[in-house]
Parts: sequence; structure tokens; C-alpha cells
Amino acid sequence: MSLIPQGASKLSLSSISSDELWQKSGRLETSGSELFRFQDRKESHYLLSPTHEEEITSLVDSITKSFSFPDVLQPQLLICRCEARKYRDERRPRQGLLRAREFVMKDLYTFDYTPSLALETYDTVRKGYADFFDEFKIPYLVAEADSGNIGGTLSHEFHFPNPRGEDHVISCGSCDYVANEELAESRIHTQIKHKPVSWKFQHSSTIINSDLEMSIEVRTQHTLESEPDPFHIEVATWTGITQDKLSLVNAFYPYSSLRYGRRPTKPNEVNIHAIKCIVPDVDAGIENPISLWRTNFKQLTKDDDVLAPVDKRYSKIVNIFDYRLPSVFAGSTFANHADFPLSAHLPSFFDKHIPTTSVTQHPTTAGPLDLLRIKNGDPCPRCPNGVLKVQKAVELGHTFFLGSRYSKPLGASVTVPAECLLESEKVNDPMDTKPTDKTRDAPSRQGSPGGEVELQMGCHGIGVSRMIGAVADSLSDEKGLNWPRVIAPFEVVVVPKKGLEKDAEDVYDALTTNSKLKESVLPSSELGRQAAHIDAILDDRQRDLVWKLRDADLIGFPVIVVLGRAWQSDKRCEVQCRRLGGLKTEVPVDELPAVVSSLLTQM
Repeated sequence: MSLIPQGASKLSLSSISSDELWQKSGRLETSGSELFRFQDRKESHYLLSPTHEEEITSLVDSITKSFSFPDVLQPQLLICRCEARKYRDERRPRQGLLRAREFVMKDLYTFDYTPSLALETYDTVRKGYADFFDEFKIPYLVAEADSGNIGGTLSHEFHFPNPRGEDHVISCGSCDYVANEELAESRIHTQIKHKPVSWKFQHSSTIINSDLEMSIEVRTQHTLESEPDPFHIEVATWTGITQDKLSLVNAFYPYSSLRYGRRPTKPNEVNIHAIKCIVPDVDAGIENPISLWRTNFKQLTKDDDVLAPVDKRYSKIVNIFDYRLPSVFAGSTFANHADFPLSAHLPSFFDKHIPTTSVTQHPTTAGPLDLLRIKNGDPCPRCPNGVLKVQKAVELGHTFFLGSRYSKPLGASVTVPAECLLESEKVNDPMDTKPTDKTRDAPSRQGSPGGEVELQMGCHGIGVSRMIGAVADSLSDEKGLNWPRVIAPFEVVVVPKKGLEKDAEDVYDALTTNSKLKESVLPSSELGRQAAHIDAILDDRQRDLVWKLRDADLIGFPVIVVLGRAWQSDKRCEVQCRRLGGLKTEVPVDELPAVVSSLLTQM
């Protein structure tokens, strides 16, 4: 089946891109060390393309402004598909094809002239991707996803659950909630209330790695007791630093959760993605952020305060507090820097004035700030009784609705008729559809006054090379590979015993052409039509039967047809299908195409 909308143009994009395009889009610096960058003999700057949004946007912009572009606009402006090699300087390439520095992807780029049309195209492609993954007959997850460095406002990921996967996908067993870890959330316990009387730090003398465990003594007044009971909350601190080495980021969260009055044995983990929502440029991979911050410390002075923004040129501290901690802790901890539990390790720094920011609410929703990584059994945020399940998975496909993310910085636009412009203005920012000075008087393509609008883009990709590795890893067993029908090198292998090679050729012909059986055995039936398209191979190598059967299992053919003792005695073929529970059945040759086709539809 085809997952590509009608009218898509096939093209090939270059493996080399210019720094200039990536500077315009703003991704040259944000992509960091993942880019392979180089210079030619003229000292012009280039990179090996890790993805092609800039290149395709620039190309489509030149097409829409050419004289050969059609006068009558279609609902879908342009759809381009390509299979491209991509390159990323992965820090730790591993697991063969699952994470490599060079990989192959099958991409689809769509361009429309209104956001509403672009969303319709996005939904069409997403459904096509779902149909494509259905053909593998392998369980998969479609997760709401964060768009990351590519950008955009909407995206979905397609995952194969796999214990070797590097992604974590969170799903609910009671509703259709599925999201990747970057976007997932659990239900906020708004009933958590602390009534503290007093608290204090229990200072630690050592720091292990970059995490500090401390204890806050909180006294809670009980109803019928005159003396308060001490209640200790262990608080873990995750410490990081921003990429400019000037901001020290401290995230405070409960070391362990209290559920139904009992503390779980496994400690909580901080959710790095939640921290990045507040401090996007935090570098979570620094081993000793405190030492690095101290080395790069830049003092804020009274004179310089007026000359430049504090958060860009001077060292600062950002303290982030999980909503489960008592409010008195977040409100009082850093009123005096001397109380900071790391002050013993930075004694000279806390005599200085250091700009400090405390964050206790989510930056976009202003709701409670959840810093904990989701665990199995956490409550679902969308249904009242559901619990969340965390699965490791391999991402194989991703769809993005990019809107004007690349068309705006690259100046990619198209002149449209007035009726299309009005439709665009209904769903888009009026500033996005206002004609520019350069094209205000440009004639419309249908003769009526029109204007210039930014291209609305979608970007969709399937990891071809990664998919081979993921499927092989998911379906292999002790005997070898076990390919699904849709990507198997051949659907059926015919394996004859020595001396039966001529008979095997007749069986092979019956499977591949169905010439002898098409009219008499399978007249106009659905299985007959499928049987006429069986993709088979004949193993005519001069080896014994056992060796060839082991090799067939190792290669992973979906169906194996054996000509052995059953064939010699009563002309019956043995049909084997390892993926369907090790199925073995003897079939007369006139029924073979129908039986094989029936098995293949299940794989």
C-alpha cells in the first residue's frame, strides 16, 4: 500500500547543506555538536544534512515564484517525497542500525497556503502512516510528542515497544492517552497540603556526583495533640548548568514519594524535560556543574547592571521547586544565601550578590510544577481510574505540523487569490497574510486582487535503516530472523529434499504464477487474487535438507514450503510458519496457494 498522498513529487535532496540556510532558520547554533561541519577550499562553510527542512523550503519557494508554476492553485500546493541519507554526530552510536551516524530516511514534505489545509494534509499523512505500520502486524504506539529542535506546534511519534529502546512511551490502559516522556504528564495531586510549623536544613558534608540529599524537618500540628510531631521530608537536588556556563540550575524534588502513608522503596527520578521547559538551554550532561559555574563566574556590579541584561552576561542561580514540597521551603530557602546547602562548597561566592530566581509554577500554564519522572502506576491525567504504564520503545516514524516555522525566516511565500487569502485570515494571524511591500501589487493567479502568504508546511519521516534493525530485534528468536511479510526479502521459500528439485520447480511455478490452478481451484476468490501475487524463491542449492531448513530459519522467510517425505509418499507439501506459533501442516499442491495466502495475511 502507499502511504503517500496522490500527486507527490519524487526528488532527491543533497547530503550537503550550507551554513547560511541554517543560520537563517536559527538552527545552526541550537543543533550544537550533532552537526558535521566543514569548509571547502574557498573556506565556505557547509554541513552534512541531518535533516532537510531548510533545503526543501528554499527549493519550494523558488518553484512557487517561477513562471512555470501553475496559474490555478490546488488544495494541496506541493507534496515532495524523498529517500535521503542523513548524518548526525551522535555522541554514542550503538545497537547497530538503531543509532548510527549515517542513516536512511523516507521523508515527505507538504506545503499548503492556509493552516487549515495544512492540518488536513497532516491528518491524512498521519492516518497513512498508521495504515503503513498496521501492515507489519507488530504492536506499535502512536504517541503525542514534543517537536524538539525541528519545531512546530503538533507532532506524533510511531514506536515499536522494545526493551532495548532508548525512548520511554507512557500510555494508559483505560483510555487512549499515549505520549512520549517529553510531553507526558501524570495527574496532579491537588489535595497535597502541608501545614508546617518550622523547618531546617540537615546539612550534608559531602556531595556524591552532583546530587545532594538533605532532610527538611517539618513539624505538623495534629488535631488532638498538644505537642507537634516531627515529620521529615527527604529532598533531592538535581544540579545543572546552562550552555553559556553562567546559570546554575537547582531542581528540588522529593527524594521519595509518600503514597497512602507509606514510602516506596525506589527513589524518585527528576524529569530533565520538565527542567528544560523552564530553562531550555540547560546542559544535562555536565558531570560537575558546580565547579564549572564557579570557574566561569561573572560578578554582577552596580554599574554594569544598567548596561546589559542580567540573564545573558552575569552569573545567576535558578531554583526550581516541585509542587510536592512545602511552600515554606520554596519561599524561604534562599532568602539568605548562607542557608544554601551547597554554600560549604562555595564559601567565597555567597558573600557576593548573585541574582537568584525561584520557580514554583509551570511557565506556560501557571499550574503546579511537577519535576518527577513518571513511574508505572502513576494516575492518568485524562481519565479518573486509569493508571500509566511506562514502556521502552524505538521511534520509527515522526510527523510534524510545522506551520510557518521555516517559511517565515526563509521568506518562503506564495501569491494566492483573494478567496484563499480570506480563508487564511480566518485561521491565521492577520500579520501572516498581510501582503508585503514587495508583492502588494502582485497580480493574483485568478485575476482577482490577492496577496502573499507564508507557506504552511508539514514534515514527516520514517527511519528506513532503523526500521530494519528494530523489526529484526523485535521478531528474532533463537533460530534467527523472522521478517513480517511487508518487508521480507521473499514471502515464501520452497525447500526440496535432494532428488526432488524438478518437482520443486513445479511447486514454485504453482505459487508464483498460479497458471495451472487459477481457474479450476481459485476462481475469482480473494485468496486467489492474493495467491497470484505470492513472492517466492526456490532453494536449489546442492546441500542437504536439514542444512537448508536451518538456513531458511536463519534468514527469516515468513513461510517455508518443504518437499520431503510427505511429498514422496502422497504428493503433499509441508508448510511451516515459525511466527504463527511454529505452525506445521501438510497440504496437497492444489490447495497450496490458498493456504499460503491465508497465512501471509496474518503476517
